[in-house]
Amino acid sequence: MTFKVRVPANTPPDEKIYLIRLKFIRLAAGAPPIYGRWPMSKIGDNLWTVTVPFEKGHIVRYRYVRERCALEGWAFPDQREARPDGQRVIYRALLIPDWDMAVEDVVARWGDKDAVPLPLGVIRGRVVDATSGKGVEGVVVSAAGWTAVTAYNGSYEIYDVPCGKQTVTVFVTPSNRYKYSSQVIEVIEDSVATADFTLEPAKQVRVVFRAAVPPTTPESAQVRLIGSIHGLGSQWGFVQYPLLEGIAEGHYFRAPPMEKVDDDTWEYSLTIGEGTHIEYFYTIGDDCMFGVEKDPDKQETDWLRHNRFRSLIVPGQDWTQSDTVVAWSEEGQVAVTLNVKVPVNTPATDHIAWRTNWGPTVIPMTRVSPYKWTLTIFADPGIEPRYVYERLEGAGERCHEEFTPDIVGPTPEIGRTLSVPESDLVINDMVSKWRWFPDAPEESPPAGSPVQVGFWVTLPYNTPADDVIYLAGEAPELGSMEDPKAVAMTRVNEVTWSANVTLKAGEAIRYRYTRGSWERSELALRTLEVKYANQTTYDAVVRWADLPLPMPPRVENWTFMGGARVPDAWLPDHLLWTGSTMDAAKKDGLGWIKINAVYDFERIDPLPLGRSRGFLTYPSEDLELQIKEIRRKGLKIYLAPQAINYPQQLLTDEEKAQKSREWWEALMREYEKMTLYYADIAEETGVEMLGLYRVVSPGDLTTVVDRSWVNQKMDEVIWQVRQRYHGLVAYSGYYIGGEFGFAEETWDFFHNVDVLENQWGGPLSETDDPSISQMEETGANLVDTYLKPIYLEYGKPIVNAVGYISADGGSQGWAKYQGEPPGIMPSYPYDEEVPLDLQEQADVYEGLLRVIAERPWMIGVFAHTYLYLDALTKEENVRGKPTAKVMEKWYRLLKPLPGDVNRNGYVDIFDLVEVAAAFNTVPGDPDWNGNADLNSDGMIDIFDLVTVGIHYGQETSNPSGAALRIM
Repeated sequence: MTFKVRVPANTPPDEKIYLIRLKFIRLAAGAPPIYGRWPMSKIGDNLWTVTVPFEKGHIVRYRYVRERCALEGWAFPDQREARPDGQRVIYRALLIPDWDMAVEDVVARWGDKDAVPLPLGVIRGRVVDATSGKGVEGVVVSAAGWTAVTAYNGSYEIYDVPCGKQTVTVFVTPSNRYKYSSQVIEVIEDSVATADFTLEPAKQVRVVFRAAVPPTTPESAQVRLIGSIHGLGSQWGFVQYPLLEGIAEGHYFRAPPMEKVDDDTWEYSLTIGEGTHIEYFYTIGDDCMFGVEKDPDKQETDWLRHNRFRSLIVPGQDWTQSDTVVAWSEEGQVAVTLNVKVPVNTPATDHIAWRTNWGPTVIPMTRVSPYKWTLTIFADPGIEPRYVYERLEGAGERCHEEFTPDIVGPTPEIGRTLSVPESDLVINDMVSKWRWFPDAPEESPPAGSPVQVGFWVTLPYNTPADDVIYLAGEAPELGSMEDPKAVAMTRVNEVTWSANVTLKAGEAIRYRYTRGSWERSELALRTLEVKYANQTTYDAVVRWADLPLPMPPRVENWTFMGGARVPDAWLPDHLLWTGSTMDAAKKDGLGWIKINAVYDFERIDPLPLGRSRGFLTYPSEDLELQIKEIRRKGLKIYLAPQAINYPQQLLTDEEKAQKSREWWEALMREYEKMTLYYADIAEETGVEMLGLYRVVSPGDLTTVVDRSWVNQKMDEVIWQVRQRYHGLVAYSGYYIGGEFGFAEETWDFFHNVDVLENQWGGPLSETDDPSISQMEETGANLVDTYLKPIYLEYGKPIVNAVGYISADGGSQGWAKYQGEPPGIMPSYPYDEEVPLDLQEQADVYEGLLRVIAERPWMIGVFAHTYLYLDALTKEENVRGKPTAKVMEKWYRLLKPLPGDVNRNGYVDIFDLVEVAAAFNTVPGDPDWNGNADLNSDGMIDIFDLVTVGIHYGQETSNPSGAALRIM
């Protein structure tokens, strides 16, 4: 391949130009992702060339740099090519053809130099499936050092392209389903050059990677396979923004773990498209610094670390790729084994990792017993990295070990220090406490020894005010099931009680809450395994045996949606924890999960341009996999995509007023493209409800953008959504307004959606310690003043997104803290002036859920947020907090049990009668009863009768004694 490049006229005349080839993985300190660099020859004014032997069928990532950047890497990061607007070129992508080819490129500018006058144009095109002719969404197209992702219809645009010949390459397709493609076009100044692609589907073949490992492989090692495609850990397929340069593309902690066949052999297999070019390597550590396979002959390596770098073009038939790992370390490196003991309250679903400021690197450890983990790395003698241990969740500041004073680490000053000696080293560490997690003893107490256990319970709101709550159970300390008044609890507030009881460690006890007699107790027995001192369990009594608590059915046979939102900022390891998170969510009574898949805008001017893959956004493959896992766990999904920031949100009122109709039209086109992109995913994966997020608010209206224009545009988007998606459609963007400071918002297009979403986050009190009744009253006034008129006017039921922090004064909303201060966020040290307050958050939810329960036209609640691990942070998270049990109590009350056709809290003969009366009917028939369609298949038949039979005799509020998650 011959490369010719024209560089800017202000290029220093004494500096040589280099072409460098890049690895697919991240940039890490001390390890620029370069495994090939070639000095170019000057052949004219600002014109350079070089011929490089690349293999056909490969996807080559490369860019142009000046000499010192090529030789000294990170010391001169700005001496590399940039876009005309100054953004760094991360890499160019090129498909190597079967024939010799000359590539002509233009460096628009250097990162450390001013821009020079340069004629520019635009590349636009459409990518379609050769078989169906339909547009292919999610394809990554590269040209001129920039990338674009195709929209729902296969369209894309790359702007500010230097004029002249440009090579346009399709190098990432969704799940590698298509063959690569490339073409050369001519870009003319101030014009649009068209580059359309018709992609051939790739034959899918099974590839087995088989690795023979050296005898020096540590016994506890987990061999992983890291590759340049999604199935081998690559999240993005590309990295676009400079901000992303510190984020791994090939994430070692989500790269697939291989299966150990025997002491010397590991395997991993996947299905992949014929012709796919895979760059890959094996590791027992990270992707760069510690434990990556080495090449002693220094061939096919990273130029700095001598890491082995492999390549495969997937053949046209099933294939076994057999490789031999020669070594995990270089000559002179030593083995460092880190053993760590973690607190006994560490959840069994947690994965422990080692995080160091070298890289920075996070490496998963191997569990050797319930509370012991190990990791062996290979390192150079004399280095002194700082490190911490963490509960792996992606955002390490929420969950690494706690130090005194509290810090977010590791940093050069704080954390543990690893001083690597000249010989092998074994380190035995102990984590005393995790950040944002309860205290726990270092050791499990001996079986039978006395330990204190805390009980916290939230009760039905119809619990008589004068009643005393008791704990009773099988243990002698709880009355041996003979005394319903065994342990009197202490009132916390009108529906919350607590108690501390001394029990015997190692026992599994059964217990229940009573109001002084067995007739006045809850229905189910609970089970608790006593593990350690100061253990605390959070419980919810849904209903007392003697006090019926019927809930008014939701309007028009709607079934209550009790759910929570998982974090909207997507990190690549979140997919790993989705399954265990859904298990926890089901125990907390959740039936729905809300996914706020975020997208962003890569530019605002001259016209807005959106993209579905960017900073903290879901790749479509990850989103589809997460949806499938959530559905596999039996939960329903509300997919509500939204932009990180819509362009006008970054403008002042004066700047907005100056935007033309063309600018606003472009904004709505991009909104439609993004919305339909997610509508297609929702339809394909069976998502139950799709949200349309507010794009233009009343505060955005100008002389060129009025209400009628917004209504027209939104009606068009909704119509397009309905053509391709057949689930429920919600509009998300209404905020309770008036004196509480949020914008009131009503639009005519509300008539064309199924559900409206209201977002709660404003003040429910003016004090730091309000009563539940006070917050209920405030919430009821707000609902009846602002939401009820909306329901009455449009006839659309309302779901509620609820987000309140668990800090003192959280009931006052973010207004108390003027936004999101460091004292709230877990990425900052603990601030004693902003105390953690779990009870206040629970009380806020109790008050609001009372309001919602009493209004049948309010059909759901989604708590913001439900993290991927238990954490007692001050942020809005509800997982692992008392608030989750308040939600469970109300969600179980409001969602009828399968078989409870008449919604009276029991499954009995009257439910059979109602199913029989509507038997063999479908919607529209005179006798149709939506409540009797228990399997939601659109017909009342034998399967609905069977459902009543299965649950006959059960009660809606009985939590069935399911195992409780104990902290």
